[in-house]
Amino acid sequence: MKLSHVTGHAPEKRKYGKDVKVSVNNRLIGIEFEIEGFKLHSINYTDFSLLEFKSDGSLRDNGVEIVTLPVLGEDIVLALQELKQVLSTCTSTPYCSARCGLHVHVDMRDCTTEQLLKVLCVYSIMEALLLDYCGDNRGDNPYCVPLVDCLAENPVYKHLFYPKKEYIQNGLQGTKKYTALNILPLNALGTIEFRLHKGTLDIEEVLQWVNMLLNLVNYAVTTEKDVQQITDSVCSDSVQLLKDVFKEVGISSVYGRKTEVFKGMVRGARQFQEVKVFADIEQENKTQKEDSIKPDIRATDMWRAIQQQRPRPLVVDDPEEDSEEPEEFFEEHDDDLDSLQNNEEETF
Repeated sequence: MKLSHVTGHAPEKRKYGKDVKVSVNNRLIGIEFEIEGFKLHSINYTDFSLLEFKSDGSLRDNGVEIVTLPVLGEDIVLALQELKQVLSTCTSTPYCSARCGLHVHVDMRDCTTEQLLKVLCVYSIMEALLLDYCGDNRGDNPYCVPLVDCLAENPVYKHLFYPKKEYIQNGLQGTKKYTALNILPLNALGTIEFRLHKGTLDIEEVLQWVNMLLNLVNYAVTTEKDVQQITDSVCSDSVQLLKDVFKEVGISSVYGRKTEVFKGMVRGARQFQEVKVFADIEQENKTQKEDSIKPDIRATDMWRAIQQQRPRPLVVDDPEEDSEEPEEFFEEHDDDLDSLQNNEEETF
């Protein structure tokens, strides 16, 4: 099932230029920078075509949120260059406190529910690694609660295994915003939001993080493996899975802690497998419930079929003589008619 059918947001086709600094050039993203100590009045907004500036009440000391327009390819690099120019021309001294975060929206409007499910699966496996990469105990931050701790709370995740439009829509409505991977924006924007990273003004660090996320999403939406095969690969060859997902971007530092990283990947895989088990059980219960009413339906159909098989009145030479139906038909079906009629009475 296409996500655009669920959310109502049609995919957007846009021309783009490629940049070798960007790992995946054909997927739209949006970046939100939370910054404190920033004087908005010191900036000439017309100088920056790829950035928007918003005040943010959750921040202190003239806190603002600088947001890129939806960008892809070389425009990602251009937007980051504009941010660098903003920071250099600002009359105050902007900084990022523990209250600040770096949020990245990734466009999913061209994807299916199955591809979204794979993104959630791959992310769940890699979440512990990504939280460790982001530092500052981000996993303990109430504004980016780990997804693996929320999988069992919201039915939308299990509904993706057996997608029905109304179930997914209702599940999205009940999704919590402050999770490390937030799928609530699928409703309003057709995007998913990665909220893990701490606030930073380091442009190179931002670009590397964006490339890690683009690689993760690209692997999930293009792999031919299903969810079960992806989770199985954690035990069969976790290092190769890391390379397949991230393409060596940003993960060279984790190879020295393979045991710790592997434990986090296993936990994420197990948590996601539990969701699949619950989804399978629920689907099996639905199937059994549907099967339980089929005998009554079949009995009703048989009753109607027998009624239709009853012979039409015989045509006799004397039109005034009443026609009679052969008694042997009713003797032959007498037991069937009684049992089916009783069954139909119980059904209705």
